[in-house]
Amino acid sequence: MKITARLLATAALAGTLLAGPALAGPLTWTLSNVTFDDGGTASGSFTYDADTNTLNNWAITTTGGSTLGGATYDSVSNPYGFTLSNADFFFGANGSLNPYLRLGTTSGLTNAGGTVALLTGFSSYECTNCGAYRLVTGGSVTTGSVPEPAAWAMMVAGFGLVGFAARRQKARVSFAA
Repeated sequence: MKITARLLATAALAGTLLAGPALAGPLTWTLSNVTFDDGGTASGSFTYDADTNTLNNWAITTTGGSTLGGATYDSVSNPYGFTLSNADFFFGANGSLNPYLRLGTTSGLTNAGGTVALLTGFSSYECTNCGAYRLVTGGSVTTGSVPEPAAWAMMVAGFGLVGFAARRQKARVSFAA
C-alpha cells in the first residue's frame, strides 16, 4: 500500500507541475462613457478573443447628435464586424458597411481583461456615406471579472490529493507502531 500512496502523491504533484497555464477565453468588453464631438454617445458591448483575433456578439447603439443620427450595430441583424488588429475594431450597420463605427484603443485588448481607453479623433469615429462623420472624444472599453483559469483549480486539487495521501500514510505508520 505504500507504493500506491506514493504513486498517487507523485502523480498528483506531476499533474500539478506539468499543467500549463490556462488562459481565459473570449471576454465581453463594454463601452463606457463613449462620447462624440457632436454630443452623441455610444453604448453596448462586444465579445473579443485575443488568441484568435475574433470578434463576436456585438450590440452597440449610438445616439444622435448635431451631425449624425443614431445607429444600431449588432451581430444578429448586421453581421458586418471585423478587426484589423487587437486594437482596431469596425462595426457595420449593413452590407456596404454604411454607416459604420470604428473604435481604436490605446493598447491592444487581451484575454486578461481590464479597462482600455479609446483613441480619439480619426482613430475612432462613426461615418455615414463617409461624407458625414463624427469623432469619438472620450470613453473606454472594460471587462468585468475574468474567470479563474482551470490551472488554479488543478493545482489546488493536486495539493489536496498530496495532503490526503500524506495524512493517510501518517495514520498507517502510527497504527503500526
